[in-house]
Amino acid sequence: MEIRKSKKDAIVFGKRSVSYHDLVDHTESYARKLDIYAGDKIAIISENSPEWVFAFLAIWSKQGINVLIDANSEPKDLIIALASAKPKIIFASDKLKNKVIKAAKDAMIKTDVLSPKDISIRSGSTKGTLNLSQNLDEVAALLYTSGTSSKPMGVMISKRSFFYNVQKLKELGFVKHNDRMISFLPMHHSYALSLFLLMNLSNDATIIITHEKTPSKFLSVARKQKANTCIAVPLFFQAWERQIRLAMQNPIIGAIGYLAKKCNAFKKILDFILKEHMGNFRYVGSGGAPLPVDNERFLNSIGIKVVGGYGLTEAAPLVSVQLHTHKIGSSGKPICEVKIEKGEIVVKGPNVMQGYYKDPQATQKSLKGDWLYTGDLGHIDKDGFLFITGRKKEILVLPSGKKIWPQNVEQELEQLNYIEECCLKEVDGKLVVLVRISNPKNNDQRHAVEKSIKSVYNARVTRDKKISNVIFIQDHLPRTTIGKLKRFLVRMP
Repeated sequence: MEIRKSKKDAIVFGKRSVSYHDLVDHTESYARKLDIYAGDKIAIISENSPEWVFAFLAIWSKQGINVLIDANSEPKDLIIALASAKPKIIFASDKLKNKVIKAAKDAMIKTDVLSPKDISIRSGSTKGTLNLSQNLDEVAALLYTSGTSSKPMGVMISKRSFFYNVQKLKELGFVKHNDRMISFLPMHHSYALSLFLLMNLSNDATIIITHEKTPSKFLSVARKQKANTCIAVPLFFQAWERQIRLAMQNPIIGAIGYLAKKCNAFKKILDFILKEHMGNFRYVGSGGAPLPVDNERFLNSIGIKVVGGYGLTEAAPLVSVQLHTHKIGSSGKPICEVKIEKGEIVVKGPNVMQGYYKDPQATQKSLKGDWLYTGDLGHIDKDGFLFITGRKKEILVLPSGKKIWPQNVEQELEQLNYIEECCLKEVDGKLVVLVRISNPKNNDQRHAVEKSIKSVYNARVTRDKKISNVIFIQDHLPRTTIGKLKRFLVRMP
C-alpha cells in the first residue's frame, strides 16, 4: 500500500481539509516523534480525527504494531487492554490524555503518553510517497474488542489480511478514485478501519469524518461535503427509514407523491424534496450486524442502494459482500473460502487473523488449522449467497427443545410502531421482551406496543415464538460502539 502526495483531499473533518500532500507530511512528523523499532507496540486511544489517522499511518511507516482500543472503553476494560498489550507508547487525544495516563498507571505499565499538542508538524517532507507495504505477514495490529462478550481480547491481524480485503473491495467496484465516503464509525474497529480508512486512502479517494450519528445531521454534513458513499450500521439505517417515513406523512409531500405517479414533472419535484432526506449516494454500506430485511427493502424501493455483507474482526473483517450480486436478506457472496459445519460458518483465507494475543486457549478454540470457526450460524443457498441466522452463544433453548434466535425476533419487533429497541430473554421457559419506546412516559404508546406484540405479532408466529410478557425500560440497551447488543450486560429489571 502506497499513499502518494497530491493536492487532492485525503481527509475532511468539519472545516478542516487535509490534502494527500499534507497527509504524507503530517504522518512523517508523527513518525519522527516515535522512538520505536519494528515490532514495538503503540496504542491509539482517541476519537476519530485526522490526528488518529496520522498516528496510525506513522506507526505502520516505522513497522510498529498498532494497538487499537475503543476511546469509549470503560476504565476497567481500558486497564485490562493496556495491561495485556503493554504498549511502549500511547497516543491519546488531548481530551482523553489524563484518563489514559491514569489507566496506564492503574495497569502498572511504564509507557509514554503523547497527544497532538506534543507533536510539531513540519511541512516540506522530502518523501513523495508513504510506503506501508513492509513486513506484510507480521502482526501489524492488535484490535482490542470485547464485542458481545465480557472480556477484551486482542485480535492479531497482519497487513496482508487488511490489504486482501481492500484489494477484493476494489475489484468489486466498491471504491473509485473520485469517491468521497462519509462515516461516523470508530476507526479502531476493523469495519471502519478496512472499509473506510484503508480502502479509500489506498485508492486516492477522500474520507469525510463526522461525529454526527442522527440521520438528519449526518445527511446535512454529507450534502455539504458532497459525499457520494457512506458506511454505517443497521441502527442508523432503521432511524433513517423512520425519518423518511415521517417526511412522507407530510400532507403536501403526500399529495406530490400521488401526482408523481401520474406526471413525470411531479416525480422530479418529489425526488428533489426527498433528496434532503436521502442524500446523493452511489451506495450505502451496512455492516456490524444483519440489516432487517424490511428495512433493506424499503431503502432499496426509494432508490437508496444498500450494500450489505458479513464479517468479523477476526477476518479483518470481510467474509462476504453483495454489490453487483444482490439478494434481499443475504450477506452476499464470500470473498474467501467459506463452509458450513454443523450450522456454523467456518472461514479460510488470507484475511483470517493470526490468533488472540496471549490467549492460546481462545486461539485454539477458534482456529483449527487454517480454518476460523466464527461462532456465527448460517447457510449458503444454491446460488452461493450466504445467509446469517444467529450466533451460537445467543441461542435461547426453550423447555420444549425449540431453539430461538433472539436477533431474528428482535428485528421483527423493531419494525412495530414506537419500538426503538428491544431485547428478547427467556424466563422460566417463556419468552419475555424488554422494550424501549420512543416516549417511555407515554401510556398510549405503551398500550399500542403491548397490543401490537400480543395481538398482532403473537397471532402470526408459532407457539414457541409467542411473547408472554412485555417489560418497558427507560435506559438504552448496552451496545458496542458499532451497535451490537451486549446481551451479557442486559439484566431483568
